[in-house]
Amino acid sequence: MAPLTPTWTQPSHPDRLRVQHSGDPSSYSSRSVSLIALPAGALFAPLSSPPLTPAKKAYSTVQTSASTHVELNSDLVYVNHSCAPSLEFDIDRMEVRVGPNGIREGQELTYFYPSTEWEMAQPFECYCGEVACKGLIDGAGRMGGKKVEGYWANKWVREALEKQEVNGKVNGVSNGTNGTTNGRVNGSTNGAVKNGLNCAGKETDGVLNGKATVDEAFVDAKVAQPAGAQRQGASARELAGEMGGDTK
Repeated sequence: MAPLTPTWTQPSHPDRLRVQHSGDPSSYSSRSVSLIALPAGALFAPLSSPPLTPAKKAYSTVQTSASTHVELNSDLVYVNHSCAPSLEFDIDRMEVRVGPNGIREGQELTYFYPSTEWEMAQPFECYCGEVACKGLIDGAGRMGGKKVEGYWANKWVREALEKQEVNGKVNGVSNGTNGTTNGRVNGSTNGAVKNGLNCAGKETDGVLNGKATVDEAFVDAKVAQPAGAQRQGASARELAGEMGGDTK
């Protein structure tokens, strides 16, 4: 891949910015520097002139929706990424605005790439040196809402991140529910249906045997008493009227 070759008249914004290239013509190292000082929120340059042209995703394009990209066709393409950006590329308004800290003359012009990109053509490791540096820079969709949180981003990017978060929660809950349900169903099926009859039989036998053993142990442990004194209260048979219930 060869370095970017401008197809537009240079400089495209002679009163706004100056492009600085490295001495090596084969190098991709370049940057743009502001020629003016502007306060936060001020219009730095419109995006409509020179006209943007639709393009396939590339390292030089800017994403304008979930499925569309454009070439800027101007020196704005040399605005590099920073995790403490000085500019905002607002696709809805078709303008480049000054970031929340303003810009001063001679300052490098930068913007936060994930504010326009969902999946970048060429992710890269950032070395901006900022305290809030995000490291690997990819599109917002790959980096996730947590890493993009706190940065200005285009409306469609924010909406896509919100949808991604909702889907993640729904899928997480769904997967968790399925796991719990499957665990319960499989547990019940394996324990109660497949082995239930056998287990129930064994358990019943065990309980009966256990009770018999306990009763025997209990009886054996009693102090010897006169015959007939061991019975305490009416038995189930007596309550049913089978023993002495019809005698006068």
